[in-house]
Order: sequence, then C-alpha cells, then structure tokens
Amino acid sequence: MKIIAHRGASGTHVENTLPAFKQAIIDGADAIELDVQYHHSGALIVSHDTYLLFKSDVKHINDLTLDELLSIEFADGSSLTTLEKALSVIKGQCDVNIEVKSAPLFSVEAPDGLIDEVLTRIEQVICDAIEQHSFQWHQFTLSSFNHTLITSSLQRMPALKLGALSASSPRSYAKFAQDLSAYSINLAIDCINPAMIDDAHRRGLKVWVYTVNNTQDIKWCHALGVDGIFTDFPKQSRAFLDKLR
Repeated sequence: MKIIAHRGASGTHVENTLPAFKQAIIDGADAIELDVQYHHSGALIVSHDTYLLFKSDVKHINDLTLDELLSIEFADGSSLTTLEKALSVIKGQCDVNIEVKSAPLFSVEAPDGLIDEVLTRIEQVICDAIEQHSFQWHQFTLSSFNHTLITSSLQRMPALKLGALSASSPRSYAKFAQDLSAYSINLAIDCINPAMIDDAHRRGLKVWVYTVNNTQDIKWCHALGVDGIFTDFPKQSRAFLDKLR
C-alpha cells in the first residue's frame, strides 16, 4: 500500500511548505500530495486555502500580489511557496500528486480560457521539472474535485496520470472515474466499502484514500486492498503498515 504524504509531512510540519516536503522524503513517503492555487500573475501557489491571513486580515489569494503572497510566513519560519520551488526541492525523489483547487476557475468572474491557461502553466512547470529536477512523467498525478478540469488535463497531457477525487460513494461506484479515463479514484475514508473497492479494481483503477492517520483506519484500508493512503504522518503510518505486513 502506497504511503502518500498529505500536504507533505503535515502532522509534524506546517502543511504545503518546503520543510513538510523535505520531511516527507526523509520519512520515506512513496509520494507527496500538495495543493495548487492559480494566481493571476501566472504563478502556481502551493496552498490548500483560497483565503489567507495577511497582516491580520483575511485576503483572497488573488487580492494579493505575488510578492505579498510569498512574504507570508508561518509560526515555524516557513513560508508560502510555488509549485516550481516545491518540485525543485523534491527533485524526483518520490512521486507527486498535484491537487488543483479549482473553485476560482469556475466562478462567475472567471474569464473564458482560464482553465486552458492554468493547464498550460502546469504543463510548463512539469516539463521544466522533468528537464531540470530528475522527474519523469509517470511520477506525476493530477487530481481535482472538478472533473471538467480532469477531462481537459487528459486532452492536453496524455502522459499525465489523473486522480478523480470524490467525497461520496456514487450508486455506480467507480464508473465515473473510469469514464474520465482516470488512473486512480481518490476517496474520502468515510466513503470506502468493499463493493466500491472491488468495483474500482475491476475497472482497472487504483484506489487511494484520504486522510488516513488512525491505526484502525490504516488496518481497514489494508484489509480492503486499498492501493494507497494519504496520511499526515508518513513515518508512523509506514511503521504501522510494516507491522501489518
């Protein structure tokens, strides 16, 4: 079962920061999951949240300049970073799951062609990482709750693996992910059951489950034949999984 560091080693470090990614590599994670927000400057900001605390005020990510965003520091001295910088630190030492936070892309204010613009930028960053930082295409998975974006990604980057995110258990089980030509179905821990897992595997899909920190949940996922878990504690989860084996 694959150990995927959820936003890096976020149980011991500030999530989605360079120290969290470095620790995940030290902890032996098979992959790192990180969240990406598209900034109007063209930068891909690594952040789960669209609204951020800036000088005691809560600001939308696109109400701040790139310099202002990158000046935001957290309690441990780490700061916001970009996807380019994150990949330059990871250096192909493990796989990377890029989750695209797409809410701003589909707002009423979003200009036509924005999704194309975002995917073009992601493609550029991945290609640069492959050329400069020892990555290969098969190491990247792009996931999103917005399945329109997933479909568009496949058309632009056929070599990219796709993860169809879901926080529900559809009546047709994993069919929606197969219809998207996804590599994996990424499910919330509360949504998994034997029928869902079996159906996904029959359709040729990997099953990755988030967010799995409790030992009972790890045991449950292992018993069901889950292929990977997103965990805040990659080192501890790996140690417990090794005991199960």
